[in-house]
Amino acid sequence: MFEQMRGLTPKQKIAYYIEYYGLITVGIIAAVIAVVSFAVQQVRAKEEVAGVMVINSLSTMNEESREQEYMDGLLESLGIDTAKNTIMINDNIFVGENADVQMAAAGVQIIQALIMSRTADVAFVDESYCAALVSSECFGDLRDYLDAAVLEKHADDILYCRDSETGEDIAAVIKIPADSPWMQGMGWYAADCYAGIIVATENGEIAEHMLLRALGEEEF
Repeated sequence: MFEQMRGLTPKQKIAYYIEYYGLITVGIIAAVIAVVSFAVQQVRAKEEVAGVMVINSLSTMNEESREQEYMDGLLESLGIDTAKNTIMINDNIFVGENADVQMAAAGVQIIQALIMSRTADVAFVDESYCAALVSSECFGDLRDYLDAAVLEKHADDILYCRDSETGEDIAAVIKIPADSPWMQGMGWYAADCYAGIIVATENGEIAEHMLLRALGEEEF
């Protein structure tokens, strides 16, 4: 799917996706809603102020993950009431070499559904699938969010991609060290991963601070 969508404008991508994958996506979204319904009940229908997709993670096998605690801490630092608001974490997405054919196909559909529905603001992805995700042009330019000093410090860890619509290179994702305290608490990956901010996110401030914490550039 990503290969067919390369080179299309954002509007063309959406039209292509709806035409060829719309019905499948409806089924996928319905399945996702069913799976997370219990979680939604547990947070008492809190408003989702941001969303994260964690691709090929280990967190479903990590009973010591502190992901929700850390996400609540992030919201609280921004003055957002965690009794009424939450960050939705989608960490049951497996694609590429980490999944069988059926699971990988479902994983790609979930990624596309989250992006097209604008319910994901940040994506974390392991190295094995990073290039494929970057080539889909789903990321915004990190230079629009992160401070210049941070970008310069991590210059060697940034991956760029060419925007097929403008012809300009954008800073798509940045390498996240597995040994950063925030990432260790999350328990998502055993090795370094990459993270980026989804294009046209409406929750840039939350996304920015999430990346800063993951990089070890912000205390929590």
